[in-house]
Amino acid sequence: MFKVAAAELEASVEDLELIHGEVRVKGVPGKVKTLRDIYRLSASFGAKHEPVLARANPPLPNAAPGPALHVARVRVDPETGRVQPIRLCGRPGCWQAINPATVEEQIHGGGAQGVGWPSTKKSSTTLPAHR
Repeated sequence: MFKVAAAELEASVEDLELIHGEVRVKGVPGKVKTLRDIYRLSASFGAKHEPVLARANPPLPNAAPGPALHVARVRVDPETGRVQPIRLCGRPGCWQAINPATVEEQIHGGGAQGVGWPSTKKSSTTLPAHR
């Protein structure tokens, strides 16, 4: 992240600081790249910089899992039981994303798994139709 900002701001990595989602050149007002700018410069197709990758291991009490939410609207054919996803919404359960592209990929992957896995299972529960 700092390498991309340093190249774009024509500064050394040591002269940069991260404040409120912006990488700034210390003591030079206006020399700023937002995390969004850095993402676009490194994660888009044909980007001029390598992708920014990061890992974090925040302290989690009792190894609590990260929460997330997916809500799906589906259409079920009553004759065949075929389920057709209509709309899927996902929300990550993270604080501030260090790498928004990876978080977005996790949301998409979780949604795909959430739609795919139930289609391989049998259900013996009959639920009332809601309209």
